Amino acid sequence: MQRTTGGNFSHGAEFNQITLTPNDLVCLLPISEQLLADANINLVQFIIELFAEAIGLAEDQAFFTGSGTGRPKGINQETLSSKDALGTGDFDDVIDLIDLVPSRVTQSPKAAFVGHKRAIKLFRKIKDNKRVKHAILIFMNQAKGNFGSGVCGNTFVYFKDGIKVKEVRIKEVVEKKLKGEILTLDEATRLFEYKKIKGWFKIGTVKDKADLINIQVENLGKKHGDNNNFIITLTPTHKVLTRRSWVEAGELTPDDFLITSYMSLQGEMREFLYAMTVGDSHILADSNNSKNTAALNLQDSRAPKYIKWKVGKLSPWINFHPSSRGVVSEYTHDLKLLKDEISAFEVASSRSPLPFLERHFSLLGLAIWIMDDGHLDKQGSYYLSFGRLARHKGVLGITSWWFNKLGYKNSILKDGRLFFNKTVSRKIAIDICQFVPRCMDYKLPEDLKNKYKEFKLDYSLELLPEYVKFISKRNASDRQMNKLRGIYGLEIEGSDNYMVGNHASGVIVKAGT
Repeated sequence: MQRTTGGNFSHGAEFNQITLTPNDLVCLLPISEQLLADANINLVQFIIELFAEAIGLAEDQAFFTGSGTGRPKGINQETLSSKDALGTGDFDDVIDLIDLVPSRVTQSPKAAFVGHKRAIKLFRKIKDNKRVKHAILIFMNQAKGNFGSGVCGNTFVYFKDGIKVKEVRIKEVVEKKLKGEILTLDEATRLFEYKKIKGWFKIGTVKDKADLINIQVENLGKKHGDNNNFIITLTPTHKVLTRRSWVEAGELTPDDFLITSYMSLQGEMREFLYAMTVGDSHILADSNNSKNTAALNLQDSRAPKYIKWKVGKLSPWINFHPSSRGVVSEYTHDLKLLKDEISAFEVASSRSPLPFLERHFSLLGLAIWIMDDGHLDKQGSYYLSFGRLARHKGVLGITSWWFNKLGYKNSILKDGRLFFNKTVSRKIAIDICQFVPRCMDYKLPEDLKNKYKEFKLDYSLELLPEYVKFISKRNASDRQMNKLRGIYGLEIEGSDNYMVGNHASGVIVKAGT
């Protein structure tokens, strides 16, 4: 018997019709106005959904088990003989059964044939004249309409390309059967890794806008000016990984958070950044991207060659462009996390030296700090300027303590500067001279100038997981139906998932079809 999700049966069976009055359909559920007003969820909609669930369960119980009073017991409760279950049925009967069902029903994503377990058992054992079983035919109704799940052809997947990521549209990957390793997630360790593609699938072409949805997700962003949300287009039944579990895209709710990734800078270059943010460099949060991204701003109008030197050291990792503020980098989520860390202490300009001193100290970083904010007097003593900390004695005191612990004894002046005597200043100059370029060697004693040794900063990029908020979902647009109806999937060696997305962010989807 064919049953649809609406509960209507194709043969129109009726049992013991009962007339219900309006009073029979009313259920009064007392709720205080305060509870209704203060609730974090839509209580009315929640209650409606609970009623719908209860009615659906009652309907299922009546259909499958029945009551045995004035109506059938239900298809799972009847005692069937072999003849009752199948009789002389063969493959032709199965095909006829499928084709008798209206196409509008078979094309419904949630329509399915149901039957007594004994009937199903016998159908599964049907053989042809060569004794080959073809039980797959029993599921032909789903193959005709619900062809499978996947993602839209213009969706990007992430290929390994050296230490960076190369983005290729999945349509091109499938049609050209491109080989290589793409980004996946180890669900146990929550670490990203690259796995080989072993299967390419053109799943089908959607014909109805309801069979293709756009899910909008919060964007971590990588570039200045990017919209704070991004969109993935896929079939409603394709599963995405959320904080709670694997969820079909069509079942996502506003409470869901999806797993994405961001590129985190590691190595000497990151230590270089910590030192820069203490001195003349600032981390900016633009008004358009303030929630998830930030940029590095380099400014020193008196030393343009020094700025150029800094940009040269960082340019293998990130791009810079001139602006009214100075020289500004691209906006990244990684820089936003760095900004949050150095802003953890409530100090002026939201730039604390403590993360650098406590966890990221290096002689190269000390050299940058001296070049940015240090002054060498005629007697050979260094002063390190902290004007912004003059009224933050606690942070200034901890900064002084850390320098003492690192072997650079100092004293705090009233104007917020740290003073190092000649002996300590000499030690500082010896420690940093190899990192001070020619354009800044006026910060060194005469005999330690021209000691600079050119160097490159070691760095690596690590993909780290992050949760982003699900925003909304909607059916495909007319434009998408005209151009982007192809649905694709990939099978991955050693993984049941892979990442899809755009140039700024992505989400984890199920592999296969």
